[in-house]
Amino acid sequence: MIEVLRQRGIPLAEIEKRKMRYQKKIFEQKQSEEKAMANKKWVQVKNFPSRLFAEQAKELLENNGIISIIKGEDIGMVGPGVGFGTSWPHGINLWVPEDDYQDAKILIETFFNNI
Repeated sequence: MIEVLRQRGIPLAEIEKRKMRYQKKIFEQKQSEEKAMANKKWVQVKNFPSRLFAEQAKELLENNGIISIIKGEDIGMVGPGVGFGTSWPHGINLWVPEDDYQDAKILIETFFNNI
């Protein structure tokens, strides 16, 4: 994005100001989301054998307006011999706010029932 702005002749000082405003906005949004999430009761909707499936389910829920959190022993590790498809002994858990549990359960069972 910075390169595009430079090509359009926008001075570097102005680009830096825009970048700082953007970063501040993102930070404030994240704080607001974290505060809202902390006030909710969370329930586990499904345990998946790998992060790959959990990430796909998370995306499905978010595309349907349901926020979710992934928790697991893998702590999101990716590297040689460790990746999204790696199975973990205790699996990877997908959590949703209690208020959204029923809708989330229907979506998850519809698309991930045999996993």
